[in-house]
Amino acid sequence: MGTALARIAEGVVVADSAGGVVFAHAKGRTYQAEATPGPPAEEEADRLGLSTLDGRPLAFAETPLGLALRGRSIVDALIRARRPDGTDAVVRTCAAPIRDAVGRPIGAYAMLHDVTEAHRAEAALRESAAHLQAIFRAQPDLYFQLGADGTYLACIPGRAADLFAAPEHLLGRRVRDVLPAPAARLFEDAIGEAIRTGEVRTIEYPLPLPQGEQHFEARIVSLSEREVVAVVRNVTERVRAAEALRRVAAAESTARRAAEEREGQLRAILAALREGVTVVDRRGAVILRNRAACEAVGLRDGEAPGPENLSVARPGGEPVPPAQWPIERIRRGEEFEDEELVVTHRDGTTRRVVTGARVVRDETGETVAGIVVSRDVTELRRLEQSREDLLRTVSHDLRTPLSVVLGSANALARQLEAGSLVREGEQVARITRSARRMASLISDLVDSARYDAGRLELRRVPTHLGRLVEAALRSLPAGPSGRVRVVASEDVPPVQVDPARLERVIVNLLTNALKYSPPDAPVEVRVSRADGEAVVSVSDRGVGVPPEELPRLFERYYRARSAGRTEGIGLGLYIARQLVLAHGGRIWAESRVGAGSTFAFALPI
Repeated sequence: MGTALARIAEGVVVADSAGGVVFAHAKGRTYQAEATPGPPAEEEADRLGLSTLDGRPLAFAETPLGLALRGRSIVDALIRARRPDGTDAVVRTCAAPIRDAVGRPIGAYAMLHDVTEAHRAEAALRESAAHLQAIFRAQPDLYFQLGADGTYLACIPGRAADLFAAPEHLLGRRVRDVLPAPAARLFEDAIGEAIRTGEVRTIEYPLPLPQGEQHFEARIVSLSEREVVAVVRNVTERVRAAEALRRVAAAESTARRAAEEREGQLRAILAALREGVTVVDRRGAVILRNRAACEAVGLRDGEAPGPENLSVARPGGEPVPPAQWPIERIRRGEEFEDEELVVTHRDGTTRRVVTGARVVRDETGETVAGIVVSRDVTELRRLEQSREDLLRTVSHDLRTPLSVVLGSANALARQLEAGSLVREGEQVARITRSARRMASLISDLVDSARYDAGRLELRRVPTHLGRLVEAALRSLPAGPSGRVRVVASEDVPPVQVDPARLERVIVNLLTNALKYSPPDAPVEVRVSRADGEAVVSVSDRGVGVPPEELPRLFERYYRARSAGRTEGIGLGLYIARQLVLAHGGRIWAESRVGAGSTFAFALPI
């Protein structure tokens, strides 16, 4: 047996019924009776150290030859044996009893085949397959082996939660019997394409799973003309992310179009504005500027608003250095409004410009942009100057002859009174009243124009309003003034007012009250104190004013319908309102049709 094991290939060992080796020949094909008897097979088995593959020693009775001697036939048993050189061999053994003509066991034989290398290769292959399966299971992919007709042949689920059905419900079935029809058709078409072209085919499809609809990507590659491998991965997050990106892109596109539309609208609005608008960034670089902004300072196309093209001064002539120009002030975070500048272009043209600036800040308070609004007031200032010239002309050239008329009329009235010429005296009185009315109209027109221009000057002094009411009464004709009753509270302190202008307010209110009430109806003037204000009210018992007309009574040139043909041009109440507002006060009217009206104003104490 040692000789046989030394070169185990297809060795043959024959033993007699007593267990003695009667033949051991590696290349023998048949039993040879003349073989020289050898040592007992049991001793040979002990010497060879026979064992199972897992290392358990085998007694001779457990070996294939020992089992054959007891009448059993053994097929392809694997045992481990020790070679003469000390190395182990894996031997595939077939053993059977040998019987005589009548069927009695007379021995046994064993055929031996060294499969050591094949066994090692199979073990390595199994280990490699185990490692590969472990790797597959560690991946988030699903691995399927499918037939050309779409039958599932094998399944390695990397993530079982992504399986549409359990592996035992997949194997042996076709994809059309497992997956929804749309996904199955994609799979079958891709399998056919992969086998026909030999190229990797990639498909994507959704599947309804317990955790909700999931999206999968399958990469299918051909193994042969009859089989393919499909690597399937759950790409739900990628699909959702892509969909989210598409939504974001669509939203951005919509927002961009809306922004472009708004920008176009803004540019159209800016182009239509008469005011100049300049938008700058935090560094002072111009982002946006309309044509009016250039025209306001006289810039031509392509010219920069810098010292090389412009010089700037205050209206009084004081030069303004570039560091104090509006854009530079915005860079420092300054805001201002209604500052007038005189801008001179290098060609010598000069413009008067009113400017204002606002700063745009981020959430930390840092300046991110600025807006400069400019308005060319050159023509306005020229018109204002013309108005001032006109006002001076009206104030001086018209008042001077009126003063002469009034003076002469007063002198003539005294002479006529001395001569008892009553009718002639009444005519002179009409001349005096008309001249005084014209003087009052001239004062109203001048003060109205100056108030509108913001140039009305008040000479304020402490004044008792009760005394001012008495002075106003003295300026009225003696007849009508006799209808006026004055009630003045003693707790009203003096107020800081311009007496001449406030007296005109009182005269205007008294004149209206006397004009729009019956000739014998009384008019009451009250001077009182209320809530930190000094209040003067004039009440009459005239025709009254409808409620819908009350809000318009203080408008320029407005005359109520109830005024009828009573003389007037609608400036008296307007001037009264302007003068009261100039003093920081307020004025209002209350009325009932047929019951009379009350006009009142209040001044801060």
